[in-house]
Amino acid sequence: MKMFKIVSFLLLILVLISGCGTTPSNENDNTKDNQNDKEVKLVVGHTGNKDNSVDIFFEKLKEEIEESSNNNIQLEIQGAGALGGDEELIESVNIGSVDMISAASSNMAPYTEEILALDLPYIFKSRDDANNILKGEIGEGLLNEVSETTGNKALTFINVGGFRLLANTKKEIKTPNDSKGLKLRATGSPIEESYIKNIGANPTPISWSETYNSVEQKVVDGLQLQPNWLALNGFDEIMNYATETQALMAFHVVQFNQEKWDELTEDQRSIITESIDKVRDEANEADAKDEDNFKKDLIDNGVDIYTPSDSELEEWSKLGKEVREEQIDKNNIDKSLVEDILSEQN
Repeated sequence: MKMFKIVSFLLLILVLISGCGTTPSNENDNTKDNQNDKEVKLVVGHTGNKDNSVDIFFEKLKEEIEESSNNNIQLEIQGAGALGGDEELIESVNIGSVDMISAASSNMAPYTEEILALDLPYIFKSRDDANNILKGEIGEGLLNEVSETTGNKALTFINVGGFRLLANTKKEIKTPNDSKGLKLRATGSPIEESYIKNIGANPTPISWSETYNSVEQKVVDGLQLQPNWLALNGFDEIMNYATETQALMAFHVVQFNQEKWDELTEDQRSIITESIDKVRDEANEADAKDEDNFKKDLIDNGVDIYTPSDSELEEWSKLGKEVREEQIDKNNIDKSLVEDILSEQN
């Protein structure tokens, strides 16, 4: 009898130990499931007006993410500069007051030297070349560089209108010589400032949020901007001339607050990155299709767009490439990166 009690006692202990061993595992599984099911609300800020590629990107991203997550990940989008210009947005996402943003690569210059390669004149031959390069290995390397230097999680590039037009309020510009004396708005990129100087104009650094008023109030005579941004931001009301120099292209870098990113589950991060890859291509395709329509809108509203002849374009290209070589050394831009970008284009 005594032996039976001892055996029974031992069996009871084993059952209790077994039960204690399985309970935490079930709790962890339930916690993980609950995390995946938990609603996440993300505040998104950008400077794109309705119907430009940045706006299209984020509106499509909202649809894709919310559908893929069964509305467990929700996006609240504040566009058209409602939360500030690029500089303010970069700081906001860094401190976590905004979860996701996009900012022009030219405004990333204060944070990383590598990104300056994208601002080099005549670095890209076409928008297709640019898009393919930036979603490949070279683009991945640049995103990693942005992440390391800003502390934000850089996720992708968006093409924002193709080549910029050199637009101004004063006169038709056919060759660089015609630009002499003009005051042109410049971004935070030292390369753009150098390019403006090299064509004989005077660069005036102005934040995006102040640009329209600066042109309207004649603080500057013009700027370099893509057709869609000129049309959608009302510059056709104050601009008279534009020239297709094919020198500079522009991109937005989509960034996420790193701490918020780390808090997401692996499944949530996968949903976001897969959605981004899908809608980026859709936004870039829409952007390309709309470029001619935006040029037509500018012309219909009184902007005279000049297309240089081959010989005139050669003058623009020669000066631009001189700036490119000079700025590679001056800004410590990786020469091998530039060579890789150029070699990947026909």
